[in-house]
Amino acid sequence: MSDALFKIYKTIEIWLTKYREYKASSALHDRDNFRRNMQLDEYVRIDCVDRENRPIVIYLFRPESKYITKTQDFKTLVNRFKKSPITLYIFTESPLSVYIRRRVLPLPEYSNINIINYMHKHFTHEIPKGPLVPVHNIISPEKAIIICRDQLNMHPLTLPHIPVTDPQCQWIGAKIGQIIEQKGNSPITGHYVRYAIVSREAVRASTYSEEQPTQTGAEEGKQELLNTKGGGGGGGGDGGIGGIKFLDTSDNVFDQTKHSDDDDDHDDDHDDDHDDDHDDDHDDDHDDDHDDDHDDDHDDDHDDDHDDEHAKTSGKPKIKNTKGANGSDIYNEIEFEQQALAKEEEDDSDEEED
Repeated sequence: MSDALFKIYKTIEIWLTKYREYKASSALHDRDNFRRNMQLDEYVRIDCVDRENRPIVIYLFRPESKYITKTQDFKTLVNRFKKSPITLYIFTESPLSVYIRRRVLPLPEYSNINIINYMHKHFTHEIPKGPLVPVHNIISPEKAIIICRDQLNMHPLTLPHIPVTDPQCQWIGAKIGQIIEQKGNSPITGHYVRYAIVSREAVRASTYSEEQPTQTGAEEGKQELLNTKGGGGGGGGDGGIGGIKFLDTSDNVFDQTKHSDDDDDHDDDHDDDHDDDHDDDHDDDHDDDHDDDHDDDHDDDHDDDHDDEHAKTSGKPKIKNTKGANGSDIYNEIEFEQQALAKEEEDDSDEEED
């Protein structure tokens, strides 16, 4: 285990001197000193300063160290740096516990301490030197403006996303909102160049015209990308990506989603009103049809009564409309009572004459 940790330690030395350009203010350890300190303290400490002479402290902990597994020991270690602003790089085998990340580090007493946690597995070897790994570089905000405006013709927020926890971002020190240029070899064109924007977590690469972010995602994007402080090779300052706001219409990328939602609400209201009007018209038509049927039935009954009275007074036979078993009109039955009587009278008169 000590040999594997010592290999990680040597890789960290390459990382801080070659990729981060830090200057070690304390003596680096050889194998014997490294083994001794790891057994006694359960960690190895490296003091550095960055290019602006700001203090940097690096801790490499052995697996299952008490400073990582026990919250009180972790606070005891961190309390040493509460007085002045400082950046702590903590290299552990597993991530810090949720309680430390959400309950301890956000405390006001640790507001001056910037703690960054890296995993052992990302520093077992020099990852950027891999034969299949493309070269990653942070481009300046000015160059990013020219590329997105003149070459890609797209908003920077619609570039493919690369998470800040990506090993390449950890090696080169990329921060949220910065633009990464990736150069690699291609079997077709010989080489390729890609661009990606650093985000808190990876999302599917898409363009603005293909898929709109949700309202919640849009608000988060505003806070994390447009209002992120630049730094680490990408420039400084507040606002924009890497410290500079790319487009004056950047808010429209998010506002159009809101307009789209408003249009959907308007369409829903229009459909509801249309359905209500349709239902009202249907009810009115139904009532009109019912009234017409009622009037027709009333007129038919009135006409039948009128015909009966007329037949009685005129002596003409009355026709009675009857219905069959299935409810439909199938025949008309004629009452011949008066006709039969009249015929009998005629027959009687003929017999008398004879």
